[in-house]
Amino acid sequence: MAYLKIIRFGNLLMAALTQWLVQLMLINPFLQGYNLPVTQWWIVACCIVATFLLGAGGNIINDIVDYNIDMINHPDSVILNKSISVNAANKLYLIVTGIGIFIGSIPCVIYKYYGLILILGFMAALMWYYSYKFKSIMLFGNIVVAFVISFSILLPMFYNLDTFTIKPLVQIITYYTLFSFIIVLAREIIKCMEDMHGDNEYGIRTLPIVAGINTSKTIVGILFLLITVGIGYFQYIQMQSVDFFKRNYFSSLYLLLFVQLPLIYVCFRMIKAQTPKQYNRLSAITKFVMLSGIMSLVVFYCLMN
Repeated sequence: MAYLKIIRFGNLLMAALTQWLVQLMLINPFLQGYNLPVTQWWIVACCIVATFLLGAGGNIINDIVDYNIDMINHPDSVILNKSISVNAANKLYLIVTGIGIFIGSIPCVIYKYYGLILILGFMAALMWYYSYKFKSIMLFGNIVVAFVISFSILLPMFYNLDTFTIKPLVQIITYYTLFSFIIVLAREIIKCMEDMHGDNEYGIRTLPIVAGINTSKTIVGILFLLITVGIGYFQYIQMQSVDFFKRNYFSSLYLLLFVQLPLIYVCFRMIKAQTPKQYNRLSAITKFVMLSGIMSLVVFYCLMN
């Protein structure tokens, strides 16, 4: 159980689900519609497993580096030196990261697409540098996390380069990637507000510490506003459709209830939030919105078929 906790199994499962839905409900239908070969199942599996393992490695190394800070911010949830030693955690990091790069590289070697191996290595290195270097740089560390997580949505496309020739597919996946990037960035800032005490104790210059809580709240509000307005524009376009009440009405209602309204709620609750517990609750709601956004793939797929 401790090993599942240190790798953040629930978060990794969400990433795996995201990639599977992107492949099954976006990439495959478009490839079939354009009479292009569908990505073989074992290649998709390599992509998902590699992402899972690299993400696990990133979470492990982050826990190792943040041990002292977490002992201040979340002493009850710290696993290192309790259930798992630091030495064992370091070994586990090397093992899962190495296996992740190896599995993700198998299709690259077979089809001689060696550039993807560099991408996988770069992502692993980026997560390592985030934990040791970038996290202490105001806002930049948050941007790195948002980039790594949102890039996992794009990654399945790199395992079948035909996908980049389909303009509508590229546009849709880009929208989902942008949504993921913005909402993860906002959630990371909320988590920084939650962890201010420990971060400040160890000289981690996060946005709330350097720019202040009010500025951080304003930036999060602007990010949520971008998402809400962006989806609102999409809903407006849908309303112009002649079959709005037959097909698009339900998808617009879904986005309103499970994405837009929760984000508005978080914004209002964030105004008065002061304690780590309150910020933790807002972070959890934001995570729910992330999952709701990804699950909209299922809604759109069902309505179009």
